[in-house]
Amino acid sequence: MSSLVRTGIVRLLVCTIHEAPVAVLMTSSLTSSDPGVTEAKDLIRHLLIVDKGMRYKATDVLCHPWIITQGGSKDSPSDMATHQAQLREELKNKAKDNLMEWKANRAYIFANHDSKASQI
Repeated sequence: MSSLVRTGIVRLLVCTIHEAPVAVLMTSSLTSSDPGVTEAKDLIRHLLIVDKGMRYKATDVLCHPWIITQGGSKDSPSDMATHQAQLREELKNKAKDNLMEWKANRAYIFANHDSKASQI
């Protein structure tokens, strides 16, 4: 069973494979000779995966070659794999820092809330 959704130049074929819904992106006017098209198609394909366990996470998107090269407008790093690994590590550390900051702010808010409530 499949259905076809058309939006401008992009067609999306939704079908089931092994009883799991899968979205397949098909383009009609973009060619592989267009700059960044291959990477863009790859990114979109990974974003359209219905199974959330297999779909790209935010880190995967930010480390994708199409995002790193800003759609092909910037040169690729000489060693893309190393660059992606370093970027993943930076994002992971930033996420940990953000989580620690959030927990500290949350603890502060709850501590102040309890002291103000006892004064009433």
